[in-house]
Amino acid sequence: LLKKITLIDTPGLNANKNDTLTTLSELKNIHAAIWLSLIDNAGKKSEEEVIRENLEILGDYSICVLNQKDKLNQQELDNVLNYVKKNFSQYFKDIIAISCKEAQFQESYKHSNFEFLIHFLQSIDDKKVKEKFAKRKIFNLCKILDNENKLFLDIFDQLLLNFQTYEEYANSVFERFLNEIEILNHQILNQLKSISEKISSEIFNSIKEKEAYFYQKSTKILTKNLYVKYAYKIPYISTDDTYLSMFYHSESMSKEFKKIKNDIYHSFKQIKDNLVNLVNNLENKILFFKSEFSNIQKDNIFQSDINFSELRVFSNASEEYFLKDFKELLFKNLLELDLFFEKLNLKAFANYENATRLTISFLSDKINQSRVLYELNSSEFTLFYPQKNEIYERVLKELNVYEFENLLIDKPVIIKIIKDFFKNNKILIENKKHLIEIKKRELDKRKSQIIKSCELLKE
Repeated sequence: LLKKITLIDTPGLNANKNDTLTTLSELKNIHAAIWLSLIDNAGKKSEEEVIRENLEILGDYSICVLNQKDKLNQQELDNVLNYVKKNFSQYFKDIIAISCKEAQFQESYKHSNFEFLIHFLQSIDDKKVKEKFAKRKIFNLCKILDNENKLFLDIFDQLLLNFQTYEEYANSVFERFLNEIEILNHQILNQLKSISEKISSEIFNSIKEKEAYFYQKSTKILTKNLYVKYAYKIPYISTDDTYLSMFYHSESMSKEFKKIKNDIYHSFKQIKDNLVNLVNNLENKILFFKSEFSNIQKDNIFQSDINFSELRVFSNASEEYFLKDFKELLFKNLLELDLFFEKLNLKAFANYENATRLTISFLSDKINQSRVLYELNSSEFTLFYPQKNEIYERVLKELNVYEFENLLIDKPVIIKIIKDFFKNNKILIENKKHLIEIKKRELDKRKSQIIKSCELLKE
């Protein structure tokens, strides 16, 4: 018999934890089982629980043996066998009662029923039992690989969910971004007009008059060849008064302009911070993904070293795969915002002194030109007196307000920058989701191979 099979004696169950764990571990490596119980203690619920957990190794090639039948009379023996068969028959090919004590002596050997057990062991088809064992092991291997595959799918599903969540968050804040920027654009334009109003008021308040005269040939007969002196009053802008009130003796104007500039700067900074926080939201998710899986190890010897190694490499490179493009996009748009603010600052907020000087120069030239024409023919030409609305319009031009009105309201540059960011951000999200889907398709292909292997085994 021992040329055909190898008998392994395992510790009993429920005696102590170590014995139980040893037996359960050994059960995974057997081709068939002799489930041995004492006849007066057979059919316990705890036994059935263990049997259910190991159904795959029982069945056609396992037998339940009840020992010490010599302790019972025939009626008691029949009752026990009926009870055990009722509860355990679906788990074993057969259930028999034997007496090892009777099997020791020739005269009682036949009555011991031990011969039935020997016959069962001799009748085992070693080819079929090995096939069943191999199938069971391969099924277990498929289960291990399937669980590994599910783990990887869950990991990539988690990564995909990160981008879906990020996309939903970006969509939810997009309109708020645009509304805030639209308000800011009008705020900037109103501040520029407010500055222009203040400058024009100071210039208007600095307009004064002074005595002037010119000589002209007399048209009268008695004084025909004589020059007659004509006196008149001419307007002029007191540059000193304007500069003193605005720049030199008054800190309030300078402080007000600086405050306006700082307010706009902080509004720009808030827009930039919002963009940074948006990308940081994704960055935190990716860095958490990296920390969670960059050192992942397999927990079963039959799991794939290659697959786990590739996952570790992929996780370690997740910043390169999933963050670099978003950070480059963020940097590009932050730079565009900075350049626009710098242009706004140089041509408007930091330019108010120069705009004042250019306006005064322009108006003074216009006054002087009107004076020349007036002295040539005072009946046809009048002197130019700057009106407040004319001064205001000139200041708007010198402060480039009309240019920025176009860049802020008509063709809003900041809104275009933000729209481009969200548009390209969405394209990047789709690209990253596509990359993850490629990984998932590889896992789905692997899953199909595992399922096909299992189906071939069942056939």
